[in-house]
Amino acid sequence: MSMNIKKITAAIGFFILYMAATAGSPQFSTRSLMIYDIAVSPKGEVVFIADENTIKAYSIQTPALIREFSDGHQEAILSLAISPDSSLLASADRNCELIIRELGSGQIVKRFSEHEGRTTSLSFSPCGRYLASGGTDDLLILYSMENMEVLAKYRQQTKGVTRVKFSPDGSWLAGAGAGGRLLLIDMRHPDRQHHLEEARGFIRDLDFSHCGGWLSAVGNKGRIYTWRIRSGGDFSLYSSKRESHLWITSIHYSEVDAIYAWSQFDGQVVFRARFGRYAARLKTPVHKLILLQSEDSSFSLLLATRNMGVIKITGGDMRIKFVNDGL
Repeated sequence: MSMNIKKITAAIGFFILYMAATAGSPQFSTRSLMIYDIAVSPKGEVVFIADENTIKAYSIQTPALIREFSDGHQEAILSLAISPDSSLLASADRNCELIIRELGSGQIVKRFSEHEGRTTSLSFSPCGRYLASGGTDDLLILYSMENMEVLAKYRQQTKGVTRVKFSPDGSWLAGAGAGGRLLLIDMRHPDRQHHLEEARGFIRDLDFSHCGGWLSAVGNKGRIYTWRIRSGGDFSLYSSKRESHLWITSIHYSEVDAIYAWSQFDGQVVFRARFGRYAARLKTPVHKLILLQSEDSSFSLLLATRNMGVIKITGGDMRIKFVNDGL
């Protein structure tokens, strides 16, 4: 995919000025200083924030509080996921309860309590027929959204599952482990499993490239591990590059596969493309990052931080814009 380098450079130029603008930066208003997860609607219009035991939906562009779901969970919500057609919202709390609700009506349609430990991650398949969950009990669980039932349970054998993610074409389901092991499930043959054991330490996050040809994982060793995915289920380690001496907490590919971003525990946010690497630092750890791309090829970041809530940063005109404050 060919893109104008000047346009991309302008889109990410806000990183250069980032440090000067962080003081007193506005943010999405939440009750809690500990935001465990955020999720963005498939069209990139709405961000859902897990604020204690409540889910808040904000317009990304306006911004404004659109909806609030305060029923269902008694404990803090740790993970969120939205189905590709925006019909379902899945949320899991620290009490091991997973709730599926219709997003339009807000009605709860199913409750699951399959995990014996905290549910750490949720992911819908691109077709919307499946939901995957991972937990500290070392289980990766696959659910049918058509019949609202459990289809399979997989034991990761790696000290807990930290992140689950479907590939863009839905052919693979990946689970990252706290012990450094990655589990790959072939969705065309769910009984077939692959294990990637080249990574070391605690794997905090993973993501597939938009084309589905790459899988990257990050964790507490400051490395980004990248595997090339070939047809037939051949995963070969392409690179193991040390980017930091600290934890890398989140990684996210854009729709342009050469462009991706990651965040570190010390608050540093890094944006990389083929032609350069741009970095800036927040004053607080960042534990979730989502890289959005608009139709005009500009980029924005949604960052969930430890003590600044959720921040949106947009670029494209060489200036930083923060939204929002006091919603």
